[in-house]
Amino acid sequence: AVKRLIGRRFDFELLMSLLDESSEDELLAVLDEARSASLTEALPEPATYQFTHALIRDALYDEMPAPRRMRVHQRIATTLERLHGSDPAPWLSALAHHYGAAGTAGSTAKAVEYARRAAAHAEATLAYEEAGRLYSEALRAIEPAREAERCSLLLALGDVQTKAAAHEAAIETFNEAAKLDFANGIRSLMRQDPDVILVGEVRDEDTASMAFRAAMT
Repeated sequence: AVKRLIGRRFDFELLMSLLDESSEDELLAVLDEARSASLTEALPEPATYQFTHALIRDALYDEMPAPRRMRVHQRIATTLERLHGSDPAPWLSALAHHYGAAGTAGSTAKAVEYARRAAAHAEATLAYEEAGRLYSEALRAIEPAREAERCSLLLALGDVQTKAAAHEAAIETFNEAAKLDFANGIRSLMRQDPDVILVGEVRDEDTASMAFRAAMT
């Protein structure tokens, strides 16, 4: 039941940490049985497995009651933190996913933080589309009342959309940010499209100066 929530890929160490009452021999027997039934397969990485098809994992996942899914996602997330706290970089996306799926107030804040960190890591490796997906994941998880943090995430998303040459999407994102923080949103929007026309009130001197310079070039 637990391995279906970890993801399509899973490793023996994480499973053992989650199944406190199982011995290594018992777990290996279960994995061998799953492989014999062509449900899972071993991967070249040591002690790493995956479901033979994502549909198998999805079907098993859907069978589990939602409250239990949420509890197990929470356990997976806290176990990943314990196992990989000294070097979480390869696990940031998984941590964001599991904390987000746990659905508690405390886990939501961690989901946003890990998604942000995973996005920044992806951006640093020039994986702009993945960074955009992760910033979007953080935005879906964040509470609406956290406007300043939401604006920061929107600006970061707009930046990676620009780097990925998704210019129309970036303009929409910066427009959304401008609704929360007019000055910063408009500045980012004009960096994306210097021909933008401002309609209405320009609310501070820096933004007015930037608008004037953009209009003159």
